[in-house]
Amino acid sequence: LGAAHLPRLQGIASKLGAEVVPDADAPGCTHVVFPFGPEGDPDDGQNYMRSLEARGVDVRVHWWYKPDSYDEFIPAATAPANLEPDTPHPGVWQVYVRWLTDSEKYNEWMNPGDFETEAGTAAREALEAAAAASGGGKRGAEGDQGPTAKRLGSTRAPEVSAWSEDLGGGVVRQTVVTPHAGAMDGSASAFDLSFGQRPPETEGIPVAPW
Repeated sequence: LGAAHLPRLQGIASKLGAEVVPDADAPGCTHVVFPFGPEGDPDDGQNYMRSLEARGVDVRVHWWYKPDSYDEFIPAATAPANLEPDTPHPGVWQVYVRWLTDSEKYNEWMNPGDFETEAGTAAREALEAAAAASGGGKRGAEGDQGPTAKRLGSTRAPEVSAWSEDLGGGVVRQTVVTPHAGAMDGSASAFDLSFGQRPPETEGIPVAPW
Protein backbone atom coordinates (compact mmCIF):
# COMPACT_ATOMS: atom_id res chain seq x y z
CA LEU A 1 0.00 0.00 0.00
CA GLY A 2 1.05 3.57 -0.49
CA ALA A 3 0.01 7.15 0.09
CA ALA A 4 -2.27 6.92 -2.95
CA HIS A 5 -4.64 4.74 -0.89
CA LEU A 6 -4.91 7.24 1.96
CA PRO A 7 -7.84 9.28 0.56
CA ARG A 8 -9.89 6.13 -0.02
CA LEU A 9 -9.27 4.85 3.52
CA GLN A 10 -10.12 8.22 5.00
CA GLY A 11 -13.25 8.26 2.88
CA ILE A 12 -14.31 4.84 4.20
CA ALA A 13 -13.90 6.01 7.79
CA SER A 14 -15.88 9.19 7.17
CA LYS A 15 -18.63 7.34 5.28
CA LEU A 16 -19.15 5.02 8.24
CA GLY A 17 -19.45 7.94 10.64
CA ALA A 18 -15.94 8.04 12.09
CA GLU A 19 -13.73 11.07 12.52
CA VAL A 20 -10.21 10.84 11.11
CA VAL A 21 -7.67 12.36 13.50
CA PRO A 22 -4.07 13.35 12.76
CA ASP A 23 -2.33 10.91 15.12
CA ALA A 24 -2.85 8.27 17.79
CA ASP A 25 -2.41 10.79 20.61
CA ALA A 26 -5.35 12.91 19.47
CA PRO A 27 -8.20 13.11 22.00
CA GLY A 28 -10.88 10.54 21.33
CA CYS A 29 -8.72 8.28 19.15
CA THR A 30 -10.03 4.72 19.39
CA HIS A 31 -8.38 2.82 16.51
CA VAL A 32 -5.05 3.06 14.66
CA VAL A 33 -4.96 1.41 11.24
CA PHE A 34 -1.83 -0.39 9.98
CA PRO A 35 -0.88 -2.17 6.73
CA PHE A 36 -0.32 -5.91 6.72
CA GLY A 37 3.11 -7.15 7.78
CA PRO A 38 5.58 -9.08 5.59
CA GLU A 39 3.48 -12.25 5.81
CA GLY A 40 0.36 -10.51 4.52
CA ASP A 41 -3.21 -11.04 5.65
CA PRO A 42 -3.27 -13.54 8.57
CA ASP A 43 -6.66 -14.88 7.42
CA ASP A 44 -6.13 -18.48 6.26
CA GLY A 45 -9.45 -18.63 4.42
CA GLN A 46 -11.09 -21.04 6.86
CA ASN A 47 -14.23 -20.34 8.90
CA TYR A 48 -13.72 -20.01 12.66
CA MET A 49 -15.94 -19.07 15.55
CA ARG A 50 -15.51 -18.24 19.23
CA SER A 51 -18.10 -18.70 21.95
CA LEU A 52 -19.49 -15.57 23.58
CA GLU A 53 -22.36 -16.67 25.79
CA ALA A 54 -24.05 -19.89 26.90
CA ARG A 55 -27.82 -20.06 27.19
CA GLY A 56 -29.32 -23.44 27.97
CA VAL A 57 -28.24 -25.96 25.35
CA ASP A 58 -27.16 -23.23 22.93
CA VAL A 59 -24.13 -20.98 22.69
CA ARG A 60 -23.93 -17.59 21.00
CA VAL A 61 -20.89 -17.51 18.73
CA HIS A 62 -19.00 -14.87 16.81
CA TRP A 63 -17.75 -15.73 13.32
CA TRP A 64 -14.21 -14.57 12.65
CA TYR A 65 -13.95 -11.81 10.03
CA LYS A 66 -17.73 -11.35 10.02
CA PRO A 67 -19.58 -8.40 11.57
CA ASP A 68 -21.22 -8.79 14.95
CA SER A 69 -24.62 -8.86 13.25
CA TYR A 70 -23.72 -12.42 12.23
CA ASP A 71 -23.40 -13.54 15.86
CA GLU A 72 -25.93 -16.30 16.49
CA PHE A 73 -26.93 -19.15 18.77
CA ILE A 74 -25.97 -22.67 17.71
CA PRO A 75 -26.04 -26.02 19.56
CA ALA A 76 -23.41 -26.06 22.30
CA ALA A 77 -22.04 -29.35 20.99
CA THR A 78 -20.80 -27.59 17.84
CA ALA A 79 -19.34 -24.52 19.57
CA PRO A 80 -15.95 -23.98 21.28
CA ALA A 81 -16.14 -25.10 24.92
CA ASN A 82 -14.42 -22.02 26.38
CA LEU A 83 -16.38 -18.77 26.52
CA GLU A 84 -14.47 -15.75 25.20
CA PRO A 85 -16.85 -12.78 25.46
CA ASP A 86 -15.85 -9.37 24.20
CA THR A 87 -14.36 -7.33 27.04
CA PRO A 88 -13.62 -3.59 27.37
CA HIS A 89 -10.43 -2.78 25.50
CA PRO A 90 -7.69 -0.91 27.39
CA GLY A 91 -6.13 1.85 25.34
CA VAL A 92 -6.36 2.25 21.58
CA TRP A 93 -7.05 -0.60 19.16
CA GLN A 94 -4.24 -1.35 16.69
CA VAL A 95 -5.84 -3.04 13.68
CA TYR A 96 -4.96 -4.07 10.17
CA VAL A 97 -6.29 -2.05 7.26
CA ARG A 98 -8.73 -4.84 6.43
CA TRP A 99 -10.78 -3.72 9.44
CA LEU A 100 -11.65 -0.61 7.46
CA THR A 101 -12.14 -2.22 4.07
CA ASP A 102 -14.29 -5.03 5.48
CA SER A 103 -16.35 -2.48 7.41
CA GLU A 104 -17.08 -0.82 4.08
CA LYS A 105 -17.88 -4.18 2.50
CA TYR A 106 -20.49 -5.05 5.14
CA ASN A 107 -21.63 -1.46 5.73
CA GLU A 108 -21.12 -1.76 9.48
CA TRP A 109 -18.18 -1.67 11.83
CA MET A 110 -16.34 -4.98 12.07
CA ASN A 111 -15.22 -6.45 15.40
CA PRO A 112 -11.69 -5.02 15.85
CA GLY A 113 -10.58 -8.09 17.80
CA ASP A 114 -10.61 -10.07 14.54
CA PHE A 115 -8.12 -7.66 12.96
CA GLU A 116 -5.80 -6.79 15.85
CA THR A 117 -2.11 -6.60 14.94
CA GLU A 118 0.53 -8.59 16.79
CA ALA A 119 1.94 -5.36 18.23
CA GLY A 120 -1.53 -4.33 19.29
CA THR A 121 -2.04 -7.66 21.06
CA ALA A 122 1.26 -7.25 22.92
CA ALA A 123 0.38 -3.69 23.98
CA ARG A 124 -3.07 -4.74 25.15
CA GLU A 125 -1.69 -7.67 27.13
CA ALA A 126 0.83 -5.36 28.83
CA LEU A 127 -1.94 -2.96 29.86
CA GLU A 128 -4.12 -5.80 31.12
CA ALA A 129 -1.22 -7.32 33.09
CA ALA A 130 -0.41 -3.94 34.65
CA ALA A 131 -4.04 -3.45 35.65
CA ALA A 132 -4.20 -6.93 37.15
CA ALA A 133 -0.94 -6.42 39.08
CA SER A 134 -2.17 -3.15 40.55
CA GLY A 135 -5.51 -4.62 41.51
CA GLY A 136 -7.30 -2.33 39.10
CA GLY A 137 -8.84 -5.11 37.04
CA LYS A 138 -8.35 -8.56 35.66
CA ARG A 139 -7.23 -9.86 32.33
CA GLY A 140 -9.97 -10.39 29.78
CA ALA A 141 -10.93 -13.75 28.38
CA GLU A 142 -8.55 -13.22 25.46
CA GLY A 143 -5.84 -11.42 27.40
CA ASP A 144 -3.13 -13.99 26.70
CA GLN A 145 -3.96 -14.71 23.09
CA GLY A 146 -2.72 -13.09 19.91
CA PRO A 147 -4.49 -13.39 16.56
CA THR A 148 -2.93 -16.76 15.70
CA ALA A 149 -3.50 -18.22 19.17
CA LYS A 150 -7.12 -17.06 19.16
CA ARG A 151 -7.71 -18.79 15.85
CA LEU A 152 -6.14 -22.02 17.09
CA GLY A 153 -8.29 -21.84 20.21
CA SER A 154 -11.44 -21.35 18.19
CA THR A 155 -13.41 -24.01 16.40
CA ARG A 156 -13.48 -24.43 12.65
CA ALA A 157 -17.11 -24.29 11.67
CA PRO A 158 -18.76 -27.43 10.28
CA GLU A 159 -21.35 -26.70 7.62
CA VAL A 160 -23.55 -29.80 7.82
CA SER A 161 -23.81 -32.90 9.98
CA ALA A 162 -22.76 -36.34 8.82
CA TRP A 163 -26.41 -37.46 8.82
CA SER A 164 -28.16 -37.49 5.46
CA GLU A 165 -31.38 -38.84 3.97
CA ASP A 166 -31.81 -39.84 0.34
CA LEU A 167 -35.10 -38.34 -0.86
CA GLY A 168 -34.83 -39.82 -4.33
CA GLY A 169 -34.25 -38.15 -7.66
CA GLY A 170 -30.72 -37.25 -6.70
CA VAL A 171 -31.91 -35.11 -3.75
CA VAL A 172 -30.20 -35.57 -0.39
CA ARG A 173 -31.36 -33.87 2.79
CA GLN A 174 -28.82 -32.97 5.45
CA THR A 175 -29.02 -31.14 8.75
CA VAL A 176 -27.26 -27.77 8.73
CA VAL A 177 -25.27 -27.49 11.94
CA THR A 178 -24.30 -23.86 11.47
CA PRO A 179 -27.29 -22.48 9.60
CA HIS A 180 -26.13 -18.91 8.93
CA ALA A 181 -25.55 -19.43 5.21
CA GLY A 182 -24.45 -15.86 4.61
CA ALA A 183 -21.73 -16.18 7.22
CA MET A 184 -20.43 -19.33 5.59
CA ASP A 185 -20.47 -18.45 1.91
CA GLY A 186 -20.32 -14.65 1.91
CA SER A 187 -23.50 -14.36 -0.12
CA ALA A 188 -25.30 -11.94 2.20
CA SER A 189 -25.42 -8.40 0.89
CA ALA A 190 -24.47 -5.23 2.71
CA PHE A 191 -28.18 -4.42 2.93
CA ASP A 192 -28.88 -7.77 4.57
CA LEU A 193 -26.21 -7.11 7.16
CA SER A 194 -26.83 -3.50 7.98
CA PHE A 195 -30.61 -3.34 7.88
CA GLY A 196 -31.92 -2.60 11.34
CA GLN A 197 -28.51 -2.03 12.88
CA ARG A 198 -27.82 0.87 15.19
CA PRO A 199 -25.96 3.81 13.61
CA PRO A 200 -22.23 3.47 14.31
CA GLU A 201 -20.81 5.54 17.12
CA THR A 202 -18.37 8.23 16.12
CA GLU A 203 -14.79 7.06 16.48
CA GLY A 204 -11.47 8.80 16.00
CA ILE A 205 -9.31 6.84 13.58
CA PRO A 206 -5.88 8.05 12.47
CA VAL A 207 -5.03 6.75 9.01
CA ALA A 208 -1.41 7.36 8.05
CA PRO A 209 0.31 6.75 4.69
CA TRP A 210 2.72 3.82 4.43
